[in-house]
Amino acid sequence: MSQCKTNGRDTMNYEIGDRLKIGGHFCTVKFIGVIKPWPSIKAYGVEWDDHSRGKNSGTIDDIHYFDVHIPNSGSFLKESKIKSSNVHRITFYEALSEKYGSSSNSINSLSIGNKRIESLGFDELDARNKNFKKLRKIALRDSDIAILFRSQDELNYVVRECVSIRDLDLSLNLLTDINSLCEFIEPLKSLESLNLSQNKLSKGWDNLKKYDLSHIKTLRLSSCDLSYEHVDKLLKSFSALKMLDLSYNNLTGVGIQNFKTEIPRTLEELNISGNNLVSFPLFPTDLTLKGLNISDNQISRTPSIAIYSIESLDITDNKFKERKVIDDLNMAFPSLRNIHLSGNELKYNGNDVNVEEQATFYEVLARFDHVMVLNGSICNIKTRREAEMFFISKVVNNELDYDTNLPRWSRLIKSHEIDTNKLNLNKSRVTRQSLVLKIKVRAGKEPNGDLNYWVLPSFTVRYVKSIICRKLELDVLKVRLFHENSKGMINEINHNFRPISDFNIVDGDIIHVYFTSK
Repeated sequence: MSQCKTNGRDTMNYEIGDRLKIGGHFCTVKFIGVIKPWPSIKAYGVEWDDHSRGKNSGTIDDIHYFDVHIPNSGSFLKESKIKSSNVHRITFYEALSEKYGSSSNSINSLSIGNKRIESLGFDELDARNKNFKKLRKIALRDSDIAILFRSQDELNYVVRECVSIRDLDLSLNLLTDINSLCEFIEPLKSLESLNLSQNKLSKGWDNLKKYDLSHIKTLRLSSCDLSYEHVDKLLKSFSALKMLDLSYNNLTGVGIQNFKTEIPRTLEELNISGNNLVSFPLFPTDLTLKGLNISDNQISRTPSIAIYSIESLDITDNKFKERKVIDDLNMAFPSLRNIHLSGNELKYNGNDVNVEEQATFYEVLARFDHVMVLNGSICNIKTRREAEMFFISKVVNNELDYDTNLPRWSRLIKSHEIDTNKLNLNKSRVTRQSLVLKIKVRAGKEPNGDLNYWVLPSFTVRYVKSIICRKLELDVLKVRLFHENSKGMINEINHNFRPISDFNIVDGDIIHVYFTSK
């Protein structure tokens, strides 16, 4: 064992690679020994998870003692510093007893594996902890767990007592050995959901056995310092997963291209956000994957082949640049119903275009065949059809650069029973008003400063006022709008929550903006 514990006290018997939490901050032991500045004192070289706490890169007085992943993320600590910091490294059973045990006064004196506990016996432990068998969920996040079990007897006891456990959270602990983790999990046959996130799993990979972990359906491994090679080995045992979280690991763009090797065919949800990927991974064609989170990466291109199973996609904060990527996504994910794509520029071929927020939302929604949830906003059928009519009108009036040879355009026109030839020739106000209004906004007396806006007749007065004020940088509470029709008649537009169609505004009309200081 990397360290011993007697009656809850740490004996400072650490090994290189062990994890510690010192003063609330996590680190990894990288060096143990004597250094030149402290010739008579045992020193510990550590690399901090919070890199800003580091003071060096493992070198002091021109002597290099250990390596770090991030420059200047390391420190040297005296053994007395660690002792005074009240560092704890406990077992799963000890953490379980401290949180769920029925006798908190006696738990602190118990530690399975020492003489005291052996003389006490498991019968008395059963009496003290009768509630363990009733637990369905065990949450031991950030509980200083470094060791899962010290002996086979201890493991057997935990398995017997945790017989009903379905959901286990061991995130943000001090675990490092993946082989011990799998050995611990295998006999917990009722367990379905496991969270191991924020444990640095650096050991046990060389002798990792193939375990039967098919009872685990949900596995969370966020921020565990995993490479693709680690995942490939691990998935040989987790053969029936439905949900897998691999976010914020070290899955390089090169490695993940072979991701389809061991991925369970049962998988329905995958999170691979924050891995610095430059392209979509290659998935097997028979995968039943329905949800994919690939946000916070460096991806700029859509997949080259269609992925029919995916219904929910998160590509937030990637490197997509042009509007046409929306159409590419629609073809690449033909079953898509939910998409998050904020944090991408999505410009029109790099050109700035005067498109206000609601119009952008409608346009993006309309370019997808089946999307009903866009950036978290749930749409109904009425909203979708309104967005589609808005989009069709802007394309027909050459106000949007859109490839009408795309299959999506044909489906749109057919769905709305529109004769595009007649619509393109018809310039009457009545026809255009039923679709979208192009209004002029005048903030002064001269027409040369007019701004053009596209709005739907269903937009409220307050919403139109808000988008105008955003553009002109005015206070919406100090602005009044007046409508000038084709005959030059001017009337105030009031009643903020009424649609602008109530004020007989038609295509080409002028909206005057008056700013008051009151």
